[in-house]
Amino acid sequence: MKEKIEEMIDEIGQKEGEVQVLFICSGNIMRSPFAEYRARQLLERKNITFKSGGVIYRNTRLSSETHRYLVGFGLQSKDLTSFRPMYINDFLEIFEEADLILVMEENHLNYLENYIEKSFLLTEFVGETGDVLDPYFEGQMDIIYNQLNELVIKLVEILSE
Repeated sequence: MKEKIEEMIDEIGQKEGEVQVLFICSGNIMRSPFAEYRARQLLERKNITFKSGGVIYRNTRLSSETHRYLVGFGLQSKDLTSFRPMYINDFLEIFEEADLILVMEENHLNYLENYIEKSFLLTEFVGETGDVLDPYFEGQMDIIYNQLNELVIKLVEILSE
């Protein structure tokens, strides 16, 4: 797996034009939008765009908890109002256009078999192990959002090299 990750990092680094990174979670209301907005906030490179989507549940808005945590990390509330969750079957183009897909849980990879060559568990991509737990079901908001923040910081460092 490490070799596949290194190949992907090299491919992204050599790509001319825009690189699209897609974060995936179950419902696109907590973990993946947090990662999307936090990565946008942290990364200076203009040729990388971040999006997010869900593979299990359809939803209509960002969770209030995610909104609160993002504001706590310095994002403006007004910048989050336009967010709309994207479900895989309704927005296949974002999956097709993505250069790199990063999932929060290993089981999310099962929904991405058509995109498996460019799909990775976020934790593994940044040199960690395990899933990013779902705060919707697990609670532990502070622990999960802080873990996710650290993972995004590591990702941004990798993409900035």
